[in-house]
Amino acid sequence: MSAVAASASDPIKQLRREMGFWDVLLFNIATVLGPRWIAAAAHNGTSSISLWGIAAVFFFVPTAMVINELSSRFPEEGGLYVWAKEAFGDFHGFVAGWNYWIYTVFYFPGLLLASAAMSAYIIGEGGDTLAQDRSFLLLVSLGYLLVAVILNLIGLNVGKWLQNAGGVSTYAPLLILVSLAGILWLRQGSVTHFTFSNMLPHWDWDTVNFWSQIAFAFTGLELVSAMSAEVRDPRRTLPRAVFAAGALIALMYIAGTVSVLVLVAAPDVSATSGVLHAITVGAIALKIGFVGILAAILVTVGNAGGVGSTVAGIARVPFVVGIDQYLPKAFGKIHPRWKTPYVSIIVQAVASGVILLLSQQPAARTRAWSTSPSFCTSFRFCTCTRRRSSWPATRTAWKIRMPC
Repeated sequence: MSAVAASASDPIKQLRREMGFWDVLLFNIATVLGPRWIAAAAHNGTSSISLWGIAAVFFFVPTAMVINELSSRFPEEGGLYVWAKEAFGDFHGFVAGWNYWIYTVFYFPGLLLASAAMSAYIIGEGGDTLAQDRSFLLLVSLGYLLVAVILNLIGLNVGKWLQNAGGVSTYAPLLILVSLAGILWLRQGSVTHFTFSNMLPHWDWDTVNFWSQIAFAFTGLELVSAMSAEVRDPRRTLPRAVFAAGALIALMYIAGTVSVLVLVAAPDVSATSGVLHAITVGAIALKIGFVGILAAILVTVGNAGGVGSTVAGIARVPFVVGIDQYLPKAFGKIHPRWKTPYVSIIVQAVASGVILLLSQQPAARTRAWSTSPSFCTSFRFCTCTRRRSSWPATRTAWKIRMPC
């Protein structure tokens, strides 16, 4: 009886393990892979192709290895907050968790507005105009947020299907893009001329600044670790899903950028909705215009999944911090029926909605989500090296092999 009572009083033990390997894999794709990053890379030109490769080798792979070790060694709800707490202590854990949570509040306006802009292409060729309509963008952005919050409040057994649909619907239109570009390249050649020299980066401050955006496009694999208590066999599931999703994501970023440039010249690529514009161009050239509309529908669903995964994952951080009483206890409450951290989810949604309304200037959005990610990334690497020898030996933990 005492064990049952203890379980009932521990909010984390009330969570349900709803996510398996494919759920985590698709969650990672929905969270990390963004058509807007492919559009931004294509707008930058052919040198982005090598920048993707550099970012994958020197940022994405090391980050994935760090995440795999930490998530398998500490498969606990809270993710990065728990990792930093184990390595540096409670205060540093709180700083990492707080920073990670707050940056997403400011990151959300860019995610929501870019998603809304891409959904405008559902109507076809008139999507270019609609994608610039501020009222449309704001209403659709709030709609995305509302749907994601409601489904994740009801329960992860329901909410995970939004993330699953998002992962599939994010990848599918990019496969369509690659197919259209491949066919048209064989038939009539590429709009962009590719050479080895023009695919190499020209190192100046603009390139350095843009490379940080390329690297940021690879972030997000750590997010699902914040839901470890809701993953079946997290020590095995999380590392396998990270490796599989990482390979698929890196491949598509490079192939997608090349495909956009095959169909549209770099100066004509929209930095936000360039992928859908390229698909529309390719579909019209092949006289299959309905494919462009289908891709727009898929991207809309994919973006909804990306919003849903961010809402679901990041809300677990203040939830666990609330349980540890470094935030008000209310953050650590579980809904009695749906078994979800409903207070954290609602606070996240309200804060994000307010920032969305306030941050309509593009420059403000850029400043808001360009600072904190690097801080959080640094914490991931530091926690993997700090006090490693003092961590308990875990036979099943995935471990980075150091040459020293």
